[in-house]
Amino acid sequence: GEFDQRLEQEVEALWGRPHQQAGPVAQILRPENQTKIVETTRQGASPIREEVTRAVVREIPLLLQRTRAQVDIDLEQRQRGLLWYPTYTVTFDADYEFSNPDTETRTLQIRFPLPAKDVLLDDFVFALDGRQLTPSADASGNIVGETQTAGGAAVTLHVSYRSRGMRRWTYAFAPSGPTQVRQFELAMRTSFPGVDFPAGTLSPDTLTRSADGAELAWRFENLIAGQGIGIEMPERINPGPFAARVTFFAPVSLLFFLTVMVIAGATSGPALHPMHYWFISAAFFAFHLLLAYLVDHVN
Repeated sequence: GEFDQRLEQEVEALWGRPHQQAGPVAQILRPENQTKIVETTRQGASPIREEVTRAVVREIPLLLQRTRAQVDIDLEQRQRGLLWYPTYTVTFDADYEFSNPDTETRTLQIRFPLPAKDVLLDDFVFALDGRQLTPSADASGNIVGETQTAGGAAVTLHVSYRSRGMRRWTYAFAPSGPTQVRQFELAMRTSFPGVDFPAGTLSPDTLTRSADGAELAWRFENLIAGQGIGIEMPERINPGPFAARVTFFAPVSLLFFLTVMVIAGATSGPALHPMHYWFISAAFFAFHLLLAYLVDHVN
């Protein structure tokens, strides 16, 4: 228990944190004129009220029209000290569609959240309508890109990358809070058949298991939800906690065994000498001592 916290931090530093990928957020920049009443006061004179018109840019959030995503997860159990940690390699590939609701050309700004803090993204692609952009990152952990979009036109954002994490992978429809999801499809392939789902996530529509892994799919036409999608990586039995549980119940097993021996000796003939019980107990606990020493060497 003491080593688990420190070793898990070391594995996260070497391999990566649990991933929580969220869908992108888009908005158009709409220039407008804003009129305000400004009151100026001069010494010895009554206040003067006048209208002042200023040019402002309003940020209009856009609804995500369509999502098509493919996720491949390859599990690899890694040992650190005497403890095993479920690490994985994830390949993410998704297409998102937004549309400009205005009739004029607007600047479309898209923010794509990173799946984890200090994450490593290999072969990262961030393209709008097939045109690769050179995005920038902000302090909140988002990849930001901009493009000019004609009035009423649709824009397709393509994002793909390879990364590494551990324990669980989750997908949120929005960075925070409930949101509306339209025409959503996410297909997932795993290298392990033992798929489990974290609490508070949506179960897949289809789940097919095989000896080599599992295939999952989530499909929604028009959904409003604050929950997300996710899977838990299968945990390998760690030798330390296993040996601790076995030895914790060892005195209970020994007590039952000695009780039977005492009853058998008292009812069927001469009872055993107290030293015999001591030798039996010593041999019994010697087995658990041997288990504690060999538990990290035996499969």
